[in-house]
Amino acid sequence: MERRHGGDCAAFEREYGFAPLDFSASVSPLGVPEGVLAALRAAAGDCDRYPDPDCMALRAAIAAREGVTAEQVLCGAGASDLIYRAALAAMPRRALVTAPCFGEYEAALEAVGCKIVRYPLDADFRLDAGVLREIDDNIDIIFLCQPNNPSGVTLEPTLLREVAATGVRVIVDECFLGFLDAPETYTM
Repeated sequence: MERRHGGDCAAFEREYGFAPLDFSASVSPLGVPEGVLAALRAAAGDCDRYPDPDCMALRAAIAAREGVTAEQVLCGAGASDLIYRAALAAMPRRALVTAPCFGEYEAALEAVGCKIVRYPLDADFRLDAGVLREIDDNIDIIFLCQPNNPSGVTLEPTLLREVAATGVRVIVDECFLGFLDAPETYTM
């Protein structure tokens, strides 16, 4: 089985003899925050039952923080889970992804039988306006990453709005947005 997603530190350590500093799977080099440890300790008593499959309390809390309704919030078992759900929900025939980009987009699209069109980033790993010429009635969905994974380069907000204005379904993965200065400048 080919592994595309990061986070398999054990396999890396077996192959190279040392543990990597892995930012690909929401791994923090700072360790687990004390607040998270406290929440885990508090929840340990409930480990004998399944959590709420609809995540009602979590969705309500996220909705309140983001100023949206709970119905607009979808929770999943990490970003990869949500990427696969998006591909499954959309069932696109043809999708556009940038290259290089996070490998799960292609894996999820391939899992639903989608034809993938790769748009190469420029030499500085930036998306250029040429992408707009690639978006036509044959493209059902576009996956973009803000900032890009693996390069960390941000998408130009004006270009991102132009891509969204084409009318094609655009999925913008903002998992690493919190690492940016002024992330509100870059969010969709």
